[in-house]
Amino acid sequence: MAQPSHGEHPHSTWKYLYARACVPVHLLIDREAGQVTVCASPEDDDYTTKSSYRTGLAVPLPAPLGFDLDTAEF
Repeated sequence: MAQPSHGEHPHSTWKYLYARACVPVHLLIDREAGQVTVCASPEDDDYTTKSSYRTGLAVPLPAPLGFDLDTAEF
């Protein structure tokens, strides 16, 4: 789901809401920074696992997705 940037800390707000709703994997693609962040294993109001990658690489997505996301087009 792509979310527009609104407010001072838009990404942390969405990450908090997704973790709180127990969404198993939260993927943030920041085209301006050329970075992909994968958050997994929600617990309380945050994710216990966070990994960052440069765009253009294959990004491994954890279960329940379990595949590599090709970010070459990002």
